[in-house]
Amino acid sequence: MSEADYRKKKNKFVTKIQERTTARNENAHIAPYSAKLEATLLELGSADARDAYLGELPSKCKLPDGSVVESALDKTIKTRYKALNLCHFSTCGADEARCWTVRKYTKAPDAGAVIHSDFRDYFICAEVYTYKDLKKLGSEAEVKAAGKVRTEGKNLVVEDGDIVFFENNSRGGKKKQTPFGCLTHLPVQIDWALI
Repeated sequence: MSEADYRKKKNKFVTKIQERTTARNENAHIAPYSAKLEATLLELGSADARDAYLGELPSKCKLPDGSVVESALDKTIKTRYKALNLCHFSTCGADEARCWTVRKYTKAPDAGAVIHSDFRDYFICAEVYTYKDLKKLGSEAEVKAAGKVRTEGKNLVVEDGDIVFFENNSRGGKKKQTPFGCLTHLPVQIDWALI
């Protein structure tokens, strides 16, 4: 829709589209947005720049209740996730955090397979806590100290917003695990002059 229609939250076609959509499927949702506004916000980059741009729009861009027009991107993503029956979980390391998308009601081994098939094939357990707990308590150490980290088995159903650490035995129990793990596969160079 046009930026002006999006700002007004009015468009003569949106109501008709919503009526037709719900007539066919009562659980269906539509998420109106302005492609021009979203493109402008995307070009601005940082969240602070976007907030400043939205706050500086003329008064005609403000909604009747005085609130500022917002990006529809978050709502669009949430609507699509809901319509497609998807959720996301995260994995974190010392230098990286990643978000992964799976279908709702996916069990831990299958969720791990999104990352690597070994996570499913050699699954041992998963340590899980929620993003809400992390945000509330501030750090992973605080979450552990509060006893919010759960160790779960293969029947864990991964939920939206979970932070998961997968434990697996990628060797599949075929050989005895050494204290150095994968270092046993490194080639060894022998200095014959010392022997």
